Amino acid sequence: MASMQQVNDFAHKWLTLYRADSTTEGMVTEGFADDCFALGFEMDTGKGFIAAFSEDAFTHADVLQTIIDDVMNAYLLGSAIFSKWRGITHWWNEALLAEDNRKWFITALSRLADITGDTLIPEVLVPSFRGTVQKIRIESDNVCFGPCPEPEDEVEQHLTINNKGHVWFSGYNFGHGKHVKARSQSAAVDAQQTQRVLDMVGRYFMNYNPCIIMDVGSWNMTITNIDGEEFKFFGALCSDFEVDGEDLSDSIRDLTGMQDLFVFDANGKPDKIERMTVDYHKVHTFRHKPRFEDDPGQLLWDYTEKLVIDRATETIQFTRNIGTGCSVTHSCYVQEGVPDLLDRFDADELLEGAPGIPEDLVENPDLKIEFTITLDMKKGPQQTCTGYYDCYDLPEGWAAVMEDIWEFVSFYGFVGDMFDPDTYKQKRRRANELIFVYVTFDEYGKEYCYLADEDIYHPGSKVTVPVGIEGKESTAKVARIEYLPKEKAPFPLDKIKRIKPIQE
Repeated sequence: MASMQQVNDFAHKWLTLYRADSTTEGMVTEGFADDCFALGFEMDTGKGFIAAFSEDAFTHADVLQTIIDDVMNAYLLGSAIFSKWRGITHWWNEALLAEDNRKWFITALSRLADITGDTLIPEVLVPSFRGTVQKIRIESDNVCFGPCPEPEDEVEQHLTINNKGHVWFSGYNFGHGKHVKARSQSAAVDAQQTQRVLDMVGRYFMNYNPCIIMDVGSWNMTITNIDGEEFKFFGALCSDFEVDGEDLSDSIRDLTGMQDLFVFDANGKPDKIERMTVDYHKVHTFRHKPRFEDDPGQLLWDYTEKLVIDRATETIQFTRNIGTGCSVTHSCYVQEGVPDLLDRFDADELLEGAPGIPEDLVENPDLKIEFTITLDMKKGPQQTCTGYYDCYDLPEGWAAVMEDIWEFVSFYGFVGDMFDPDTYKQKRRRANELIFVYVTFDEYGKEYCYLADEDIYHPGSKVTVPVGIEGKESTAKVARIEYLPKEKAPFPLDKIKRIKPIQE
């Protein structure tokens, strides 16, 4: 916030440059925007000044001179000067020191110096709100110093909400240099909820300092209290306002049901995940020696898991379908904790970055583990990701996601394959890799490494292995399996013994 003395110093500084014959374009360009932002002037494309006087006064120096004595508001005039400068330097392909432009700035800056000359009465350009909010009107302009928008791009929005629950909205496209109204609507929303949101706005702006940031759009807002007093505020269109932990822009979007509102932040924050669903499906074929004539020699295990994390109900539910007629579900409700967990995840990052399946991958026909990750978003469309549940197909950051979820739910006794690092970090075998099976002979015993000819083993299964110098056969349990190329073999290949399945 700035005093009249600071505004007066600004006016004299730049007026001196515009009056000097030796001044160059660069001298009236560099640093000007920084000074305007520091004083709280708004880039409103001249709308405020034009509404108070006329478009011709904003455009032509001769017309400005006829009304300049009527200009008494330093903030209004400063914003007009800033907007005029911005239009010339960014949109209109003109020179600041062209004759008419130079005359306009000299006239405007001279008046600004005059009306701020009394430094004995400090005045704050941005007031503090007082009272109870009756109505708010927000004008959000998303035109910034970036590339010029296309004519059909929506760049400006006007939103009015009163304490009776009435909402009015208009959206403007960029057009051809002059914004064109492209859509409008009105609606009635819950009055009690409206009052709650309006109270949040009033509380926040009782003590507000403008957000001064270059290269972004801007917003301005008029708050009217129940006594009819108006309070005007402004800021950069990337403002992150919170009241009691609630985002003010999001609260207004939720109230109106319009998730595409610019409001104070240009809707620039990442979209929120409302519901995350992970489906895990494993089909495992166990082969054995046929024991009777119609014995197919195999058993099929069809196993599924489903994880659902839901913001609305603040619940996490984990279901395991272990087999026909056997389903186990864990469910927990954690107030505020579940939304906080979902907020840790960025949807785009969560679903991207899978390394891809190597061309020489060897598929195991007896084992298929598939997944589907589904994200229901607050604003955008549903997003999905599918594949094989291993590190070749899963998103790059999936291990970190699982660790976060597991840390959250482990207290409640959640279990399942999808949380097992041995599952989601496993790699399917490639063509140049050998199968090394590590076994133990008792529950906590030492691991011994054997070489397998077939990829038919899994942790926990019983196998027959040769032991000792004589190679006497003994029963062991598989602890883990590794796929490694021969040059990375854990032991010399001519010394590793081979494993075989138990013959039933």
